Amino acid sequence: MTLPKMMMIDASRRPRSFRADFVLTCVLTGCAPGEGDDPATASGVTAGPTTAGDSTHGDAPHGDSAHTDAGTGMGMDTGIDEGSVESTGVTGTPGPTDTAGTETTAVDETGVDPDSGDDSASGTTDDPGVGDEPCVPMHDAATPALSGPYCVGLQRMHLVDDSREETFTMETGDSRELLVNLWYPILPGSDKPPALWFLEHEWEWLGQVGIIAAPDGYQTRYSNAVEGEAVATGPFPVIVFMPGTGTLTCIYTAVLVERLVSHGFVVAAINHPYLSGPIRFPDGRSVPGRNTANDDPELHIGSADAQFVLDHLEGLNESDPAWMERLDFSKVGSFGQSFGGATSMQLVLDDERVLAGGNYDGTFFGDIRMEGTGTAKPFLMVGSAQSNYGALDGDWGEVWARLTGPAYVAAVTGTTHAGMSDLGLLQENLGQIANTFYLGSIGQSLQADIYNVLAYEFFEAHLLGGDPNNLIAAAEAFAEVTMQSK
Repeated sequence: MTLPKMMMIDASRRPRSFRADFVLTCVLTGCAPGEGDDPATASGVTAGPTTAGDSTHGDAPHGDSAHTDAGTGMGMDTGIDEGSVESTGVTGTPGPTDTAGTETTAVDETGVDPDSGDDSASGTTDDPGVGDEPCVPMHDAATPALSGPYCVGLQRMHLVDDSREETFTMETGDSRELLVNLWYPILPGSDKPPALWFLEHEWEWLGQVGIIAAPDGYQTRYSNAVEGEAVATGPFPVIVFMPGTGTLTCIYTAVLVERLVSHGFVVAAINHPYLSGPIRFPDGRSVPGRNTANDDPELHIGSADAQFVLDHLEGLNESDPAWMERLDFSKVGSFGQSFGGATSMQLVLDDERVLAGGNYDGTFFGDIRMEGTGTAKPFLMVGSAQSNYGALDGDWGEVWARLTGPAYVAAVTGTTHAGMSDLGLLQENLGQIANTFYLGSIGQSLQADIYNVLAYEFFEAHLLGGDPNNLIAAAEAFAEVTMQSK
């Protein structure tokens, strides 16, 4: 096993013993109470021969779409032979130069067609062809219907940060690499290839961890998104999303991402190697997943990952014809689930560009737990019934007292930590009964509605200048939600 090159841990800054990320692992694997206090390590994912039928679009790759097929883990041993991905030879767009003068580099990006959109309008509500009704994609989607007027595009990115050495390996001179799913608004009526909800190796993982086996016809079980379409005119606010430990962004597609994008937000969802689930890079290299990542140094790595992604997107906004002036960097937010939620808070503290943030059911740790630390930036906290975070005891109560700006905490009854994912929606889509033990008892579609509405109304209020009372009213419209605000 490869041990990380980093890091001395300051034990005085560790969080309380309850670890939300570990709860997700336990509810899926049946851990006994008290287990998991020490980080467990997921086994590696072995690269093998190039696998047919694991492209972005099912049986055959389309255009540049086969660059990155990232796997999914839930903080456990997958044992999956991921195979390798054949490079298409497309080069990425150089990123901006950071404050240290080191150029950042993006490689193996799936491009969008800069000439396939209409550039005659400006502003997020003035795009031609965008009306008041929810957008309906041209293909049959398995994920829930969109709620906003834009349809959704997806670009899969492989980014390399040449300014940072990878601290989780023993090699010297290797750079930190990331896989990013960039979701963005597009105009209705696109006939570009639809994006699969889960890729082939992700279906295989779901079967191996006992959630569900790949059904017949999984190659045509699509999300609402398409790949390769031009971004709508914009400019659009930018949201960074970070997943829980041992998971990947694909399991948040429906419950937290797509519908937010349909309302005119760009969402960069980050897969963090050695912190997220098992990852496969475009050249076939594989990185093992992780069971726990609840130490402060790892939190800072996740925040640095997000800052690098924002740097790169700023570079695209300034120089890439497909993205130029499409992104509004005066309106940047972040949110995440579990470990990703804690990382979101750290990013709010670390990066002045990030004006508002959210934590969905994650234990707080990092700088916000240090005496004298706080923030006046708006922050949303959403807690499941399983975690009982809405009671504002422990770390959530401590952090709540340190939020001096607009702040909200929503407690959702009948829900669990793992229910803040697409797993229950997937089971419902396949005609199966969702396991209420680990996915909650109020129904997966209702949970998705609640989580989407809270995220949208929060960012609408605190990035776009909307009325914060709309967020409170939206929460009160659900009998399952109790919200406190200040």
